[in-house]
Amino acid sequence: MDKAGSTRTLLRMLAVLVVGALVISPMAAAPKEGKGPVRRTGSEMCWVTPNPVANGSMFTIAGQGFIPGMTLDVFVGEGGIVFAQVLGDGSFSCEDRATFLSTGAKQVNVYQMGDRHMTILASCSFTVN
Repeated sequence: MDKAGSTRTLLRMLAVLVVGALVISPMAAAPKEGKGPVRRTGSEMCWVTPNPVANGSMFTIAGQGFIPGMTLDVFVGEGGIVFAQVLGDGSFSCEDRATFLSTGAKQVNVYQMGDRHMTILASCSFTVN
């Protein structure tokens, strides 16, 4: 093999390594949702409107103080689950229909999606008539 050919091959291999490093670096540095401990702001809160809710009607669960971009599992009442994405200002909003077997006080718990420890980020309650 001549000197010019081996130099070209060496430069091509170096270019492939540089491009590979540039592609892999951002992926390795990106945070992995649902991995490791849950990150909190300490000011997460939620609420339900309207309150009280007529059974069979729509209601809204909203909150603020969350980390922007976080994906949430919102557990409602006796086992209903609603999903929500936190907006850039730290707020979220989602809707559900009140289809409960019984009326009375219902609990809402908000978790980070994928949190196997189910750390409650925010909790609120509402009444179903």
